[in-house]
Amino acid sequence: MSTTTIHRPRAAAQDRTAHRAESVLLDVVHEHGGAMRSYALLLTGDHAAAQDVVQEALVRAWRHSDELVADRGSVRGWLLTVVRNLVTDAARARAARPQEVDESPTTVPQQHDHADRVVAALTVRDALARLSPEHREALELVHLAELSIEEAAAVLGVPAGTVKSRCHYGLRALRQVLTPAQPGPRPDGGPLVPRARAHAHAHAHDGRGAPAGRGATHRTHRTHHADGTTRRTTVPETPTPRSPHLSPGEHFAPVNGFTMHYTVRGAGPVMLVPASGWGPAVSHLVPLPVLEEHCTVVYFDTRHSGASTGPEQADQYTLQHFTADIDALRVHLGAERVFLAGHSGGGHQVLAYGTEHSDHLLGIIAIDAIVAADDVRTAELLRRIEAKRAEPFYREHPDYVDTAVALMSGGGERRPTIQEVLDATGAFYFHRPELAADAFSRMEFDDTVLAYSQASGFQSENLLPRLSRITVPTLLLYGEDDFQCDPVTQGARAHAAVPTSRLELIAEAGHMPWVEQPAAFAAACSAWFAQVPA
Repeated sequence: MSTTTIHRPRAAAQDRTAHRAESVLLDVVHEHGGAMRSYALLLTGDHAAAQDVVQEALVRAWRHSDELVADRGSVRGWLLTVVRNLVTDAARARAARPQEVDESPTTVPQQHDHADRVVAALTVRDALARLSPEHREALELVHLAELSIEEAAAVLGVPAGTVKSRCHYGLRALRQVLTPAQPGPRPDGGPLVPRARAHAHAHAHDGRGAPAGRGATHRTHRTHHADGTTRRTTVPETPTPRSPHLSPGEHFAPVNGFTMHYTVRGAGPVMLVPASGWGPAVSHLVPLPVLEEHCTVVYFDTRHSGASTGPEQADQYTLQHFTADIDALRVHLGAERVFLAGHSGGGHQVLAYGTEHSDHLLGIIAIDAIVAADDVRTAELLRRIEAKRAEPFYREHPDYVDTAVALMSGGGERRPTIQEVLDATGAFYFHRPELAADAFSRMEFDDTVLAYSQASGFQSENLLPRLSRITVPTLLLYGEDDFQCDPVTQGARAHAAVPTSRLELIAEAGHMPWVEQPAAFAAACSAWFAQVPA
């Protein structure tokens, strides 16, 4: 009797545990089975292999049913991680043993015509394969395996904002891959020709009519003015870009261990334009028409910004990392010498690059660039903010200045997001404060890279002592009303330090002169290009 009394509770407990595991497994199959099968099929490309993977994953789910509860993380994320690990383990096992040979079937199975579906599937798989691994994996998890952004972030081990950004840019790149190239008009008004050929035709002769590739070293531009006069300007011409890496449109490139996103526009010698580096995507700079009139402009998202991926270690975002990325992109594009242009933190990058690599440069355009974040700059910044109290906008919003200064001074319980900072201080960036809301609404930010770059000390280096090493023509462009990178402590001091520089101030413009004064901005750039020696 005693034996029976002891074992009955254990048997009952085991029955309850088994029943609970079976119940959990049935729920898993019902809610997540489809996503598991889709993900396994995507990874293996084989229905039978995918089914085997799903069955093994369900066995593991049954064994660990106590972990599959809502308050212990994402169930779907856990399951798909198991699926991915099983596929990875199987691939490694196959690589370690001789190749398997399938037996010939004794009977030929009946075949159904699924040609359209097969072609569509292969087309999408081929398009996905052309994306960067990071963007492809995010799309697979969110759009094919049907994970939420948070679940995909848990599977990938990255912030949710990073997954959202990768999906956004991955879909945009995927649409570009799947959309056939559209024809463009011939430059001479003739029949339609493909855009790539039209682009090549634009490079076919230099300004003197000499065929490109036969020693042509410069190109002539004609600028028509309102008074009816025409001005001819000459800029140095590098050999016509033939690399597919420089074809018009969006590209992804492996750079220093991450995947860089860049967009190519315009015609002429290559010009690289980085994002600011601390969080915004480069898209807010696109297009800059005056630069595209003179150069093949390569706008690129710096590490972890926009559509570029990046390391998840804060110490990988120093100024040295950003300048190394510029040089790696130049090498990837096959360009021996390039122009550089950068705004704000991007200007900080291109000037720093110029101090080390002038031999690879044709010239530099630094737009409202930060060169020295020192006490002199801080004093001028505060003076300019205080002076704004007398302006009409700030008289109508009497608390604006004090609220902004309090937020900029820090000391809160948490670090404000980029959007919160811009909501509080955005008007300061413009001579006409009413432009701020629309301008910043068009920008994309990554708060993760802001934290990384701040931890790395990016933009904190004083470049003034080494700016004299720059030996190429350099245009320093500053809005007269810029409070952040002001024309006095930044522009004037940089001009004094760079022996080959030209300083241009744009009246009635703040931190983004191409937005507030596009004509004056274009005229300053064109005048500088006209003076660049051939």
